[in-house]
Amino acid sequence: MSEEVFPIFSHFLTTLVRLLSIMIGQVIFMYMNNRIYNLSVLACMLSIMLISMFIPYGSADHIRPRKTDALYSYISPPQEDHTTILIDPGHGGYDGGSTSWDERINEKDITLQIALKTGACLEEMGYDVLYSRTSDEVSWPQDNAADLQARVDMGVAEDADYFISFHLNATDFYNDGARGFETFVTPGNDTADIAAAIHEKLAALDFSLDRGVNETDYTALHVLALNPVPAMLIELGFITDDQDLSYLCDASFQDKMAEAIAKGIEESVE
Repeated sequence: MSEEVFPIFSHFLTTLVRLLSIMIGQVIFMYMNNRIYNLSVLACMLSIMLISMFIPYGSADHIRPRKTDALYSYISPPQEDHTTILIDPGHGGYDGGSTSWDERINEKDITLQIALKTGACLEEMGYDVLYSRTSDEVSWPQDNAADLQARVDMGVAEDADYFISFHLNATDFYNDGARGFETFVTPGNDTADIAAAIHEKLAALDFSLDRGVNETDYTALHVLALNPVPAMLIELGFITDDQDLSYLCDASFQDKMAEAIAKGIEESVE
């Protein structure tokens, strides 16, 4: 028996028992006194009890909602579409990328650390975040072209809205004055606006030079030139510059960089 039907049935049964008790008492009383008078009383009381059986039980506070009303509370609200961002920590596995002057620090490790922290910030903001890798292990062949194409294919397969690749810059000579962050974007989409917002946030950290946002279709930047997903490649700083490298290796400053990048994305992505 359902929760709605049981209280009604209980009320009906209780009323019926009361009615029968009164009827029995009146019948006994009739034989002991004036039968006609008591028969009238019995008829009146019977009428009152019958009417009371159809009066809603309990107070209005206890009236259960109709199932048709309750139905609406179980209908889920429309699901919002979330922007999907594929984050690509540059290099990885067999490919260490550029190295510090003493070859103790690899680009692949720094890009992974900052990329994962940026992804965590974006997830807290409500974005759907995917990664081309989350560790130093890679699933693609040890071939540069196949490696880069595999990253691009991930974004396409997952129907990503944006593709952001993290890298460190380098020159042939250490501490030659080249330092700062810059971003390359593909022409013809809104990634330039997003990159500009990211640069504004990074520049506010005042850790290095802002080398600007550059549109390019240079084919050597495979993840940009051959990527159907709107993409950008962020060079976070120069691994060959001691000042840039000191910031890039600092865990607390990595957190600040990640938060700045995520806020730039949040403020510019519609």
